[in-house]
Amino acid sequence: MDGMYRKEREAKKAIAKDEAKRMVRIMEKKGFQLPENEFAREALEAAVETMRMEAINPKDKLTAARLVLEFTKAKPAAQAELTVKRAEDYLADIAKEMIIDEDKS
Repeated sequence: MDGMYRKEREAKKAIAKDEAKRMVRIMEKKGFQLPENEFAREALEAAVETMRMEAINPKDKLTAARLVLEFTKAKPAAQAELTVKRAEDYLADIAKEMIIDEDKS
């Protein structure tokens, strides 16, 4: 977020926070196992928010993505072949759901 004015940074953060809350609600509607503990849920929302921010260090985004996947996806049993969906693809699918939900409203 280098070079951004404080108001611009805060506005982008507010948008990302709102999107994160909506994405977590969509995850819940889709039947993902989300944490019931309010602090764990807040941590999940913060991780999704980090993923939605544009000007965040890629290392931090990947850490947040890993956290989101750990919260929402069960660990697979040992398998010879495993298809892993990239975290960005996973969140992009949920973002598409957000657009569809907005169109229905």
